[in-house]
Amino acid sequence: MKNTAKISPISAETFSLGRSLENNYLIGIRIKENISKKVIQSKQRRDRLFDNNDNVSPDMKPMVKLIGNIHGNEPVGRELLTHFARYILSSAATPKGQRDSSAQRAATILKTTDLWILPSMNPDGFDRAKEGKCSGQGFSSGRNNEGFKDLNRDFPTWKDMGNLRQGNKSHDIFKSRQKETKLMMRWILDNPFVLSASFHDGAVVVGYP
Repeated sequence: MKNTAKISPISAETFSLGRSLENNYLIGIRIKENISKKVIQSKQRRDRLFDNNDNVSPDMKPMVKLIGNIHGNEPVGRELLTHFARYILSSAATPKGQRDSSAQRAATILKTTDLWILPSMNPDGFDRAKEGKCSGQGFSSGRNNEGFKDLNRDFPTWKDMGNLRQGNKSHDIFKSRQKETKLMMRWILDNPFVLSASFHDGAVVVGYP
């Protein structure tokens, strides 16, 4: 990510959500024209669970996040997002007259979007997975995190939101979640993302939204 950001320091910077259970960084890259303009955080404390619009981008560009490698043994999304970030920055750095239609579209994304890319949510599982073994469930395959949990199924559900909306103030949506999940949840609640996508892959399956 740091090498990718060097392609265009004026349009990219790395960020870290924190560390995994095994102390690996959950590191990503933010891509945006005039990256020096930060997200402004309101001084007023508001209910982040139901209204996170108190954080705004000063130029009002839509904030989009892309996540890969939630399952540690699904590395394709991780690789795609890494190359996608490099492609956008390289395309924008190419003179307009030398861009093909795809490069021009990539350059437009940088100009019009505040893009946040986290290639790996589960670096511990990725380290545990074995190259060439494209299937498998559970801990030994690398699918789960170091806490033996499938992170894709560790987030709050509509049932949790129902408890909160019914006035159950003692219900804690962070309770019993994995460390990586908590880092993701705080990231989501602290920023007004308008669009999100997570990348999954498998040996014998194609998934459609």
